[in-house]
Amino acid sequence: MWRIDKLTLTDFKSYKGTHVIPEFHNFQAVIGPNGAGKSNLMDAISFVLGVKVGLLRGSNLKDLIHDDPTMENPPSRAIVELQLKHGNGETKRYSRTILESGSSEYRIDGSVVSEKEYQNTLRDINIDVKARNFLVFQGDVIQVASKSGKELTKMIESICGSDELAKEYDELKARKEKAEEQTLTCFQKKKGMNAEKKQYKQMKEEAERYQELEEELSEQKKKLMLVDIRNYKKGMKKYTDETKEKRTELEELMNQKTEKEQTYQEALNEVRKKIKEENEKKDEIRKLKGERESLKPLEGRIQAKKRLLNDKLRGKEREFKILEMQSSEEKHKIDEFEKQKSEKEERLNELKNKQMVTLNENQQKQFDKQNEKYQTECRDKEIEFNEMKRQIKQDEELIKELGKVENVKLLEEQLDSIKIQVKRYEEGIQKEQEEKKKEEEEAEIIKVRLNEKTENIERLNHELKQVEDQMSELRMNLKENKHERMLNEMVDNLKRLFSKVYGQVNELYTPINKRNGNVISLAIGKYNKAVVVEDTQTAIECLRYVKEQRSRVVLTFLCLKELKTKDFFELDEEIKDIGGSFAIKNIKYNDKYDSVFRFVLNNTLLVDTLDNARKIAFNEYYKHKFRIITSIGSIVEKNSLMIGGITEKSKKKVNVKKGEEEYMSLSSKKQQLEEELKETQNIQITNLEEVQLRVKGHQQRINVLQKNLEEIKKNEEKYLKEKEEMEKKIGGKDVREVKKRIAQNKKHYEQLEEELKEKQEEYFGELNHQIGVENIYLECSERINKEREIEIFNIQQEIDVLKERIKIEEEKNSSTEKMELEKEIYDLKEEIQQEINEKEDEIKQKLERNNTEIENKSGELASVLREMEKLKMNVTDKKKEYEEVENLIKQNQKEQSHAQSMYSKLQVGLDETVRSARMEQIELPIKNNEKETQSTKITMDIVTQSTTYEDVEFDFESIKDIKIKNNEEYNRIRNELIEEINKLENKINGLTPNMKAIDQFNGIVDKLKDINDDFEEVRKEAKNATDAFIEIKNKRTKMFMEAFEHISNTIDPIYKELTRSTKHPLGGTAYLSLENTEEPYLSGLKYSAMPPFKRFHDLEQLSGGEKTIAALALLFAVQSYYPSPFFILDEIDAALDVQNILQVAKYIQKKCGDVQFLVISLKDTLYERADALVGVARDLDKKTSVTYTLDLKEYEL
Repeated sequence: MWRIDKLTLTDFKSYKGTHVIPEFHNFQAVIGPNGAGKSNLMDAISFVLGVKVGLLRGSNLKDLIHDDPTMENPPSRAIVELQLKHGNGETKRYSRTILESGSSEYRIDGSVVSEKEYQNTLRDINIDVKARNFLVFQGDVIQVASKSGKELTKMIESICGSDELAKEYDELKARKEKAEEQTLTCFQKKKGMNAEKKQYKQMKEEAERYQELEEELSEQKKKLMLVDIRNYKKGMKKYTDETKEKRTELEELMNQKTEKEQTYQEALNEVRKKIKEENEKKDEIRKLKGERESLKPLEGRIQAKKRLLNDKLRGKEREFKILEMQSSEEKHKIDEFEKQKSEKEERLNELKNKQMVTLNENQQKQFDKQNEKYQTECRDKEIEFNEMKRQIKQDEELIKELGKVENVKLLEEQLDSIKIQVKRYEEGIQKEQEEKKKEEEEAEIIKVRLNEKTENIERLNHELKQVEDQMSELRMNLKENKHERMLNEMVDNLKRLFSKVYGQVNELYTPINKRNGNVISLAIGKYNKAVVVEDTQTAIECLRYVKEQRSRVVLTFLCLKELKTKDFFELDEEIKDIGGSFAIKNIKYNDKYDSVFRFVLNNTLLVDTLDNARKIAFNEYYKHKFRIITSIGSIVEKNSLMIGGITEKSKKKVNVKKGEEEYMSLSSKKQQLEEELKETQNIQITNLEEVQLRVKGHQQRINVLQKNLEEIKKNEEKYLKEKEEMEKKIGGKDVREVKKRIAQNKKHYEQLEEELKEKQEEYFGELNHQIGVENIYLECSERINKEREIEIFNIQQEIDVLKERIKIEEEKNSSTEKMELEKEIYDLKEEIQQEINEKEDEIKQKLERNNTEIENKSGELASVLREMEKLKMNVTDKKKEYEEVENLIKQNQKEQSHAQSMYSKLQVGLDETVRSARMEQIELPIKNNEKETQSTKITMDIVTQSTTYEDVEFDFESIKDIKIKNNEEYNRIRNELIEEINKLENKINGLTPNMKAIDQFNGIVDKLKDINDDFEEVRKEAKNATDAFIEIKNKRTKMFMEAFEHISNTIDPIYKELTRSTKHPLGGTAYLSLENTEEPYLSGLKYSAMPPFKRFHDLEQLSGGEKTIAALALLFAVQSYYPSPFFILDEIDAALDVQNILQVAKYIQKKCGDVQFLVISLKDTLYERADALVGVARDLDKKTSVTYTLDLKEYEL
């Protein structure tokens, strides 16, 4: 449930500035002295919940703003904000602000909303301002206690919402009563009409006798009309036959015309075909020339590609030479490494094949003894010998390193070769760049020329567009002129045939000022070509003639007798001052046509400038009165729509013959411009593309050369680095010195070796012979063995290194790369050969074929042009023959027009006769009793619709005895019939019957039927009204009774609880009763209460305290029916004694768990039982009400 959580007031009534009451409890009491502002606090809550200002003790909203005369700037607005809090912790802020304008603004959670949305949101949580189910104002309890029964009924209706149905209830009730009244009225009419029917029956019989004479008169008139019609038909047949004869002749002429026209068109088509063939041939020649031009850049591309492939081939061949040089060097290295490897392997095998000598014990002792002697004598020589051996070995290793000097020389040779290649590539790049620059300069020159030719193309395009526009304009003008010529010829024929045809509107006036001629024509607009005739009948005859001629001309007719014109508005001084005048005043015409020009120029003003036109059109006084046209032809319609002025194009009139010649000339010029444009475009684009292609080829070759140059430079860097490393290892030592030192050392080494061998033979010779070895000392010496093992290991290592180097060099010298390069060189040579031979030959052949085809097509074009000249002469001859036949057709049409004119006069007589019969309601007989022909409807723009009867087959059986041979007999018989008709008319004139009696009798019968129908409708309406009334009555009763029964059932327990005490534990009794149980809302309620140990009394008979308790019981019962989340009570305990206040306090304490109570009270018996207090006091210094809050729960005993 929602509860009031916080209240904020700003400049509301007695509260100056902003005041916040921070927290509200379930049972909150507001206390304070009188005049402190307690009720203003309740007004603030009522105000923020949307209560009207009249209930808040004010006449308007500004009365609620704090008023302090002593303030220099008194507040101009007031704000009240109420924060509600739900049991789930959700909060919602409602605020209402009084604005400076005197209106109020509603907000929910800070957002501005409409009052309706605001009230709907509150109604969603059961706070209904209309029902006021959440508050009881000060004095409301006494008012409830003093309410009459009817007022109590209205209170319950307001609570349950049934009062919203009151308006619909009253309307339906009135509708029901009205329907019942109408039913009674219809019944009375029906009764009176039956009596009137009897009177008119007698008068009807007398009128029928009079009708018999009328019928006889009608029969005689019918004979006269039939005689006239038969005579008209006979004459019409004569002229019809004549017309048919002429039509037959016309058909033959038309066939000849069709034939001549067909031959003329065929000849013209032949010319068109030749023109088309000529254009096709020219297109083919242009296409062939374009193909020829497109082959030139292709040839350039082939040459460029050829140069590119040659450059690439030379690069690959240079790579191949370098690869061969590298291959030779690597092969030399492999041979050298193989030789060293063989020597090492041979030495290794020699060392491995030597076997260790094994000595017995005696031999070992002898060897040890001799060895001791040998070591004593030769130790120093042994040391010197080993040192010399080590030195020699070291120098030999150095010699190996010095042997790499040859490799350095080889590297230097390769570097020299690379430098030559670099120079050659750089020269090639420079040369290509120079050639590219030349080509680019040539391209720039071509672009300049291209720009010049582009301007020429734009000029040609502009001229071509102008020619096309002129041709389009000519086509439209020729078409318009042809239609206008046909229209003028038809109007001339109509003027010649019919005397009541006066001509077209634009022929019937003359502009007073010639310069206004186009402006007046523009003002008349669509009626310029309208045909002015005397009457509708003339227009019908004209349309019939147009139809018979099978003309496609569309005519608009203005009938002088039928035109309805409006009066002209008067021009005031303001319009006259700016030079405005009626357009009709600027033309001269025959007064006979005044209605025509008043119709077509109604309220049309002529002014000098568009600004003056705007002044009139957009002036509210003149708006929708005038149609305005300026001297330049701009139009402002009555609805202020603006239309543009006169253009030069609209002024032009084109002669048909000259127009056709000009059209042919323009067509030829257009074709010439298109050819020139295509040739110019093709040449420009081809030349530029060719140069750009050569520039692109140079750039491609430069890219290839630069790429190869970069690769060579990378190799140069690699060889330089390798050379530096070798030179670093050698360290600048001389090979000869080292070899000299090795020779000296070897000589000394050999000398020492001989001396040691002699000593070894001296000491170990005998033992050598015993064992059978060459030198037992060398075989058994531990040092020697170790040296041999070391030498074997070193040789094995050297062999492995040599194998690895051989493998590496063999991989380097692999022939795969070389073979791939050889294949690339071969493929490039093949591609170049193909480009040179096949494609160049192919292009040459294409060029030869192209030139041949161009020559052939040019010859064919010349032949076509010769044939076309012959065909044009033939077209001229055929056109003359066609025009001769057309003149014969016009002569025939004139003769037909005369016969048709006579036919039309007879037809007019026939139509007038039939029309008279219709007007006099005489039925003319038609053959076979068929239905009369339907009227032929002829629609025109202005006026009209009529009927003709030449196709109707009348039945002359009734006058077959009347024989007429000539016009004299016709006149005699006609006079006899007229005399008989006059006699019958005299007899009829002698009678005075009521001829309306028959119709009146029939009318009464019809009326009686209508009254019966109306009576049934009224009865049905009465039933519907009664059903609708009963439905709304039941709905209103149900809503009222639901509320009444709830309140009636609840009020007694509430009253008992409020009156229960220790003396009277059962409490009192209260109940509600209805004065009208069928429609309770129409009558009052009776509210009776019986305090404990007292009899039942009406409320007005109870004491003040008893009335208050009873009224409170009723208010609490009503609140329980439509429970709001909180209930605000203002000084409800004013008239209660302590005991009753205590009972009310207990009741509130019991119910405050379900409903939050906010009570304004002066009685401590009540407010001391509240959960919290809000104290209101008056700050006299600040002239404002102030509030204080106290939570009484903290002080519970």
